[in-house]
Amino acid sequence: MVMNTEIVNWALIKIGESPISSNAQSPLGKILDIVYEEVRLQLLSLYPWKFATKRTILAPLAEESDHPRFKYKYELPSDCILFRGISEYNKIADLRDYKASSGTFYEIAGKNIYAHTNKLYIKYIADVDDKLYTQTFKEAFANKLASEL
Repeated sequence: MVMNTEIVNWALIKIGESPISSNAQSPLGKILDIVYEEVRLQLLSLYPWKFATKRTILAPLAEESDHPRFKYKYELPSDCILFRGISEYNKIADLRDYKASSGTFYEIAGKNIYAHTNKLYIKYIADVDDKLYTQTFKEAFANKLASEL
């Protein structure tokens, strides 16, 4: 992802550095190249930001579930940074059909979700374009970035 110059400059100003138009202009440019993306992803995953919250319907994968307790296997969306849970939109006729014997509704293993329902409504934090960032997120990002420099 391309660095947001506004956020980078805000972070630089917070530590007493001059604003830049490219990372090559600053001795901190190499550090910014290293930490920017990690800080961004970390900050997105720390809070349920509304601008980054998505809901979607997953269809089970064609392959059979390899999980001993769950009938269906799903893959998390490629833009998923943090799975927040099963969405309130799941309509289940009989909850007993959805619950596993352990009392859990689903299980996550890596990038897969296992469940008993053949359609899964999920809510997650997505890797979104910086044009969607709120002012509060930008400020938090700049503060965290400044603390890493």
